[in-house]
Amino acid sequence: MSKEVEDLEDKAMLEDSLQELHGKLELSESNLSSLQMESEIKLFELLEDVKSKEEKHKSIVKGLELKLKVSAYEKQQVTEETSSLRIQLLKTSLLQDEIPDLKRSLNEVKFENKKLESSLHILSGDNEELKADKILSMQEIPDMQRTIAELGDCRHGKVSREEKLFRLEGDLTARKAIGAQDAELKMSLPRLMDEDVVVEGDGYEGKISSLQPELQDLQERYFDMSLKYADVEPNSRNFYCS
Repeated sequence: MSKEVEDLEDKAMLEDSLQELHGKLELSESNLSSLQMESEIKLFELLEDVKSKEEKHKSIVKGLELKLKVSAYEKQQVTEETSSLRIQLLKTSLLQDEIPDLKRSLNEVKFENKKLESSLHILSGDNEELKADKILSMQEIPDMQRTIAELGDCRHGKVSREEKLFRLEGDLTARKAIGAQDAELKMSLPRLMDEDVVVEGDGYEGKISSLQPELQDLQERYFDMSLKYADVEPNSRNFYCS
């Protein structure tokens, strides 16, 4: 029973871990999808911005080149605008440098996602094993209960046999005592008859008559003890064998 309780506790812990992993997996997948979408949108915007700025830069450069031919003032303006555009291009380049880092982060998230899926698979296998062990334990419980009931019946039967054997030993002792009295009486009877040969009719018959009831009582008790002993003796053998 303690094994079953431990198995149920382990199963509950595993189910909690599975739920936690499911939650982490769903959160990770959601974060991954969001990050991927944001990265793609950002990359697309950056590329479009670069293209737009490149076209704008080319257009501006061409216009500035034309203006340079017009006046030094316009040349100065073109120089300032060109510097500003270079700064913007530098920022664009820095943003493009961030793209590999974003891709690496995306790959790391994918790797962690695979690890979580592997852990989930392992925990699912352990959960199936625990379910099988639980089913086996539930099947063994009736056999254990029957064994416990049989042991209780055996103990109860043993106590009854001990009590019966104790009574049997007392009856056997009484039987031996009665047998001894019977033998003594049988031995005394011829002697009494010899002693009373000289006694005339009524005296001899009176003594025999007085001894007959006692002899009959002893014989009846001896017979009853013999029957009782014959009935109980097999049970006593079974008791010692068990």
